[in-house]
Amino acid sequence: MSMKKIGIVSLSILGFLGASCAMRENKSAPQPAETQANTQTNNAQENAPASVKAPLFQTVPMQTSDKVPAAQGEVKVSEGNNSGNTTLDVTVKHMAQPDRIADNLNTYVVWELSTEAYSQPHNIGAISVDQDETGHLQTMTPLKNFQVFVTAENSATAARPTGDKLMWTSISK
Repeated sequence: MSMKKIGIVSLSILGFLGASCAMRENKSAPQPAETQANTQTNNAQENAPASVKAPLFQTVPMQTSDKVPAAQGEVKVSEGNNSGNTTLDVTVKHMAQPDRIADNLNTYVVWELSTEAYSQPHNIGAISVDQDETGHLQTMTPLKNFQVFVTAENSATAARPTGDKLMWTSISK
């Protein structure tokens, strides 16, 4: 074997040993610049304060009341298109028709309630449940910290909730 080949093999072995030692000491092996930048970004996100909860997209499960025991719901939350608004995608499953909760109810209304003091709930849309007991609503809100909840109502344009909260969750961005 020539001296040139031995030198290359030796350098390769030293590089491997250096990377192995760095990994054992819980240090990163040398990385290309792009990978280092990604690692620094990921480390910064991991070390961010707990109060920073603003991912570009998150799915938040909804809690349910005993009145709709089989129901499941979730809210997909994402940033609006450069508008500063929050996009909400509310999905419910296994949700009985509203008239099964009470005779005079015919729709489910989704409400938002700001966490600010003295806030009032706002009707942000209605969910129609299909034959498969599934419903969906996509809407936007300017709020960043708020509650989302669902009630059964006799009108999709209800000005304030009259029924019990059937599903709910809190959003914090």
